[in-house]
Amino acid sequence: MRRAAIAIGILAGLANPASAATYAASSPEAQNWMKAYFGNTLICTAAGIFECHNWMKADGTLVLFSWDSRPNIMVEGVPMQGVHGLEGTWWLEGEPGKFQLCRKNGPTAKPLCQDEPQRKLGDEWDHPGSANWPAEHFQLVAGHR
Repeated sequence: MRRAAIAIGILAGLANPASAATYAASSPEAQNWMKAYFGNTLICTAAGIFECHNWMKADGTLVLFSWDSRPNIMVEGVPMQGVHGLEGTWWLEGEPGKFQLCRKNGPTAKPLCQDEPQRKLGDEWDHPGSANWPAEHFQLVAGHR
């Protein structure tokens, strides 16, 4: 009977693997992984569509400034056309060496988690976009801009 219970427990674990670990921004893992962002600016652009400037702070907060040309884009029920500023929080999920950066822009926002390789100042990269989001170019630049 005990063997059957152990076998059922093992099979249940295989069928429903544990969710990814969460690392608070204050954790040593998150501080090390994200250190290039602190005091600097992540700029995202989709030429002629939008531009954002994101400041991720070591205390787990973030500030996002954006300009958007699209009249029908809504974030948490707020139209985003024009210039906006949002405050939120960040943390990591996953495992050391393979993290996702999770951001929540505002108290009622849904978290957005995306793969996040460890970056260094001066890095640039592209995201191909999707059916309902344009391709973006990212840059991690020195200082707050």
